[in-house]
Amino acid sequence: MDIFSDPKFMHGSFTSTSPKIRRETIERVKKAMDAAKEIDCPLVNPWPGQDGHDYLFQSNYRESWKRLIDGVRECAEHRPDVRIALEYKLKEPRSHILLSTVGKTLFVCSEVGLENVGATLDVGHAMMAYENLAESAVLLSSKGKLFNIHLNDNYGDWDWDLVPATTHLWQFTEFLLWLKAVGYKGWMLMDVSPNREDPVKVFTRSIRNLKLVWESLNRARIERLIQLSDKGDISEAWQALEKVF
Repeated sequence: MDIFSDPKFMHGSFTSTSPKIRRETIERVKKAMDAAKEIDCPLVNPWPGQDGHDYLFQSNYRESWKRLIDGVRECAEHRPDVRIALEYKLKEPRSHILLSTVGKTLFVCSEVGLENVGATLDVGHAMMAYENLAESAVLLSSKGKLFNIHLNDNYGDWDWDLVPATTHLWQFTEFLLWLKAVGYKGWMLMDVSPNREDPVKVFTRSIRNLKLVWESLNRARIERLIQLSDKGDISEAWQALEKVF
């Protein structure tokens, strides 16, 4: 649902100071949830990218957080049978987005207090926030809030939406390892932007990269790598990895 690109949302969606805009935001999410139910889709993925601030003294943080939490709760109560996967991001289009990190996302989930509210883990957004992909996945999973995953890559400075595992191969390797460990069964979407490349080749390469990492992990024995992580012996862990990569 578009609650970020339409110019009317440039000053916020859930957190807008305009009651009219806040109501339109909530109704758009509810409408998407109804449509999702009709086509047997298990979740919707709101991205409150305009909810934040660009300058100091520009936001009433107390009211902004309250509006965000209250708005999400109202949407979740509308259809308990459809999940809401909140997507977080550090910055862009605002210099500071309210829902910016895995910790803040878990805070919102906790405050809303409903089972059908969780998170979309966009790995590129997590990299921008200097998060460890595997750790963020474990934190969300520990509370049953890892609802959805977006796969792409970047250099940590911007949301470039590059082919997965082209710049962060080892982070993706550990990430997939721990997705297996926590028993993730949801979707993994390719959120990649082939701006100058052939789209078919880009998405074929994206899928192939993930399969290559997954096949390598299987050869290295996933359970063994988790045991070695628990020991904290990096030499042993890398010795197991070097045999298959």
